[in-house]
Amino acid sequence: MKKLVISLSFCLSAFLSFGQEKINYTIIKDDPSVSPWLSVNLDIFGMEVTMPKEDFGTNFGIGVWGHVESPKLPVGIQYVLYRSYFDIGRLEKGEDFPSTTELQLGALLFFSDNTKAKDFAVGLSSKVVATERYKRGNKNYEKTTTENISVKVPGHLRTQYGVRGGLMFRSSGFPLGEGLGKDPSTGDAFEFASYGSTSIYAGILARYTANLIIKTEKQGVVPSASKASNWFLDAIISPINTFRHPTDVDINQLVKDNRSTSPIGFRFGYQTYAIEQRAVSGQKFGLAVRGELGIRPYLGFYGAATIGITLVKSTK
Repeated sequence: MKKLVISLSFCLSAFLSFGQEKINYTIIKDDPSVSPWLSVNLDIFGMEVTMPKEDFGTNFGIGVWGHVESPKLPVGIQYVLYRSYFDIGRLEKGEDFPSTTELQLGALLFFSDNTKAKDFAVGLSSKVVATERYKRGNKNYEKTTTENISVKVPGHLRTQYGVRGGLMFRSSGFPLGEGLGKDPSTGDAFEFASYGSTSIYAGILARYTANLIIKTEKQGVVPSASKASNWFLDAIISPINTFRHPTDVDINQLVKDNRSTSPIGFRFGYQTYAIEQRAVSGQKFGLAVRGELGIRPYLGFYGAATIGITLVKSTK
């Protein structure tokens, strides 16, 4: 009998009001001007799903991403390197199905930079307070109630707006479906191709930085409100797209004739990473997350998400 687990979470603000427990805290730092000139983040687990016309593909991988920025000028360089370690296409198409590799390299320019006062709900702890098991029909369910304790703390939020653009190089497998001809040397139908593309991306960027670190009697130093988040919207143009079969047969024109598509796509993305040094935050690393949704030329709709850690956050 299959057992389903349903997790129900709710947040309880834990500060002095309406008879709740008083939490004493000290603000260790509140300085959102801190912005690492070098940020290196490691994707420990990544997943990407693409939906071409005839099929869809899923891969799992690792990556490195971040930026190099001038500490005194509103300019910088952003980079992303992603490599799949397992592609679902290999289960269906065989071991010749290519792995996915993507490299992005671009520049950014901020034209707006403002800092305003803001109250933050700083997370302190999370614990399971109740577990309820029940049965409906022939299935067992479990409902877990989690208490997330936080304290509201006044701080400052830095908001930057800018533009960005760069190049994106990608190689991956491309499922072809049926009806695209046969390999003259083997007589087998072309089921997939090795796809390579060079794209240009350009768009707008919004960065939100908070660097509020507090210390409480029970939890000690709490850096959960010390992080930066990037939100971006890009247009993607792919002038170079090539397709080859693993047997080295050039099927570039064959695919393009049967998979007509616009060379223009778009994406909406998010990145968040740690910014403060260990000497202040008490943490050597930090949580790093990124994700994208959009449309790529030829590959169609796609979604990608990763979770990892911030390895380097150099602020000096």
